[in-house]
Amino acid sequence: MRFSPNVILFAIRLYTEFYLSSNECSILIRDVLKVDVSGRAILNWIQRFAPYFLRITRVYRPRYSDIWYIDEMFINRKGSKNRPGRQGYLFTVYDENRNVIATLLSDRRDSESAIKVFKTAFKETGFYPRIVSTDKCHIYDALRRYKGKFRHVHAHFETKFIPYEDGLLMINQNRIERYHAEIRPKEVRMRGIKNFECGTRFFQLRGVVHNLLRKHQTLGCTPAEYSGLKLNIGWNNLAVILESCAVC
Repeated sequence: MRFSPNVILFAIRLYTEFYLSSNECSILIRDVLKVDVSGRAILNWIQRFAPYFLRITRVYRPRYSDIWYIDEMFINRKGSKNRPGRQGYLFTVYDENRNVIATLLSDRRDSESAIKVFKTAFKETGFYPRIVSTDKCHIYDALRRYKGKFRHVHAHFETKFIPYEDGLLMINQNRIERYHAEIRPKEVRMRGIKNFECGTRFFQLRGVVHNLLRKHQTLGCTPAEYSGLKLNIGWNNLAVILESCAVC
């Protein structure tokens, strides 16, 4: 590629970690690095390098908690003059340590999508959780088919106390609602999602950035580090890590 890895990673960081449009990222790169990059090129880089970011989680896998939170948020879908946009939904599985385990963009808010994102989370972690928390939406009643494998708790903003190990665990949906609140301004700047396959790839990349590269304001470290993973990953050495993970 005719652009250096530093330029590409700087563009990906601007677009994924901050609430900027691709054209605003292009302007910043031109002003800071003195390099002319189009907004379209930045979006192409997101799609091209997202699979390589996902490979990082195969090598530097976060130690996921056995307490999961599942929730969905509506996403505006781009349309055209002849085909108005429809509303879609972003499903997320989040753990107690604030790691994003799985994401899924779906046209429908139904039980099939809820089960699909749960299966994706199970495939990512390799184990069933002990507790799964959802809101009271009827689509999550489909999790009953896994009866006996985990405890399903219906909670939203109210707090429920659940026996866990030798004490009581406070369960509510505040953590995952806070994560969706982080995503909402970005979705607004994107002005909706046109292609759900590309959109899913972006939100998966955003999850890797959230887990491994973006320090949580309350924790003072990344969720992966908080969960006990000892690593030395940063944007400064990410090019080397991506290169090593590409051959794994």
